[in-house]
Amino acid sequence: MRVLYPDEIFIVNALADYVLLILTARVTGGGVKRVRVVLASVLGGAYSVLAALNGGFFASPVPALAAAVVMALTVFGGKKSFARRLFCFLGLSAAFGGILTAVGGGLGGGNMKLFAAAFLVSWAAFAFFLRGGAKSVALRRVEDIEIGLAGRKAKLRALIDTGNDLRDPVSGRRVIVTTADAVSSLFEPGAAALLKSGKDPVSLLPELSEKTGLCFSLVPYRSLGVESGLILCFRPDFVSGRSDLPLVGVAAGLNIEGGGYSAIGYC
Repeated sequence: MRVLYPDEIFIVNALADYVLLILTARVTGGGVKRVRVVLASVLGGAYSVLAALNGGFFASPVPALAAAVVMALTVFGGKKSFARRLFCFLGLSAAFGGILTAVGGGLGGGNMKLFAAAFLVSWAAFAFFLRGGAKSVALRRVEDIEIGLAGRKAKLRALIDTGNDLRDPVSGRRVIVTTADAVSSLFEPGAAALLKSGKDPVSLLPELSEKTGLCFSLVPYRSLGVESGLILCFRPDFVSGRSDLPLVGVAAGLNIEGGGYSAIGYC
């Protein structure tokens, strides 16, 4: 039987906890701070070492559950959806543990190659779930948001969609996608008319920058009614309810009429 060293136990379990916490955030549609995830993973790895070396009380279900709650609080604490995220984290952890037991006999089996194989199987299974089922069953909601720019304001009804992962590749900022009509009140008539013209975003970029004095940008996307393309974005002065100031993307071909909303936001 292969001997497991504390550093090995720590690294493997901390990595597994990191992945499970990130997956929990993705499944529940919430952003998280990576530094909190790293801290929680370190706590989880340390607890695993403690349980492996001492056994007894620390290896029993109650303290293990308490450790999971502390990890979840570290990452998701203070948010309204904490209970839902906690149960999701516990569910994913249980599923992960089941796969490890089925494929590799669990960490206690001592075969780290089988453990690594089980880890990869789990990763593939969860990734498939996230790309398929998780996005289709994720709860969606519509909320009112207000966008401000140069003293002007626009009120929008936004669909908060967990499937909107659009980001500016340069700044990393998230993107709220909307239509030209929805944000036309933020611009002078000439600039608003340009936005509504339906021209190619590349040709619009210099014209709008000249007319408004704002720094517009182009963000590539993969699926907004067509397979791929560029979306024209600007940085607002504020977006209500958002501490992380996103970009606002104006998609000429976005068809959301009849849905009861005029923008697509993100969690």
